[in-house]
Amino acid sequence: MSVVVKVAFLLALLAATVFSGTALGREPRVRPTTGRSLIELTGPDGPVQGRLELRSDSAAWLTDDLGALHAVPLAGVRDFRRVDDRFAPLPMPAAAARLRAECEEDAAVFATRRYLVVRHASRTPGTFGAKLERTYAAATGWFARHGAPPREPEFPLIAVVHRDFDAFAEAAAAEGAAPSPRSVPRALKGYYSPQSNRLSVWEPPGGASDASFEATLVHEAVHQIAFNTGLHHRTGGTPRWVAEGLATALEAPAFLSATGSVRPSDRVNPGRLHHFRTHLHADGYLEALVCGPGGDDLTGRDSLTFYAEAWAFTFFLMHTRGDRYARYLRTVGETTAADAAADDPAARRAAFIAAFGTPPGRLEGELERFVAAL
Repeated sequence: MSVVVKVAFLLALLAATVFSGTALGREPRVRPTTGRSLIELTGPDGPVQGRLELRSDSAAWLTDDLGALHAVPLAGVRDFRRVDDRFAPLPMPAAAARLRAECEEDAAVFATRRYLVVRHASRTPGTFGAKLERTYAAATGWFARHGAPPREPEFPLIAVVHRDFDAFAEAAAAEGAAPSPRSVPRALKGYYSPQSNRLSVWEPPGGASDASFEATLVHEAVHQIAFNTGLHHRTGGTPRWVAEGLATALEAPAFLSATGSVRPSDRVNPGRLHHFRTHLHADGYLEALVCGPGGDDLTGRDSLTFYAEAWAFTFFLMHTRGDRYARYLRTVGETTAADAAADDPAARRAAFIAAFGTPPGRLEGELERFVAAL
């Protein structure tokens, strides 16, 4: 998949979520909440039920019982009520039933231990559920081995496998991920939405055997896993280089293999490595990557180089400072929207130094020697 195409498409989808840096944090006086009741807010679009996650002077954010995050403008709220003293996520069987009710007649829901996979009913369950479970086990296992075991997901992890591109584009528009089906670029194979908390992909003719499709499935699954296990925060300020660096590192098949080599040279992402080696990098590129002005806004920047640098630096930290990197991501995962309101280059630099004991710029030489040896 073209990274340029993906970035252009996701700008609108992610504009109000953590991938855009700190968009929720830029709301005036965003305040995290500690409420655990099930409440209902009724606005112009009808009632929304969920747990209150955070609020500002202009909006409230509620998480529903399937894990989707809803922004409710307070100016339009006509009624409020407490539905229950305790908010509870839907258990797996009830969540599967809810999804079946949402689906078209020609779709079916397949359940695994943690996943609900929606797929066209005329096709067999295939290897999607098993692949997602293996990805989950490998990704969380790496962090557990490095002293930062992720928490179990609160909600079932939902993956929607559309039967073809047209169905995918229609669903993306319906979800608000695109203005219209025609605006979805055909090169886009999938995405994870922190708002809906769902992974969406479309199945090419080769299905699970298509290497590009498999890489997309794993990449988006890593995003979903990270945002549901405490490695990233759905309403916080997860830096883009952190989110994309982790996903590009783990999308390489050898990295997630239970029996493969653990040598860095055998676990590389070939496409990212090639781009990193064959393109020039600006002076102080690691400082800019981690804490530079503009943060996560890729407008006017070379997206492919950004992804290659994010992969290279993440891969380097995972193999040379694994325990520190794991703890750093746990710290990032605890960043709330209120913390994100104070996010700036100095704060990101300080957080990096606290985790690794040195500014990112001082690691450029070591990184380049590491990459040269791969």
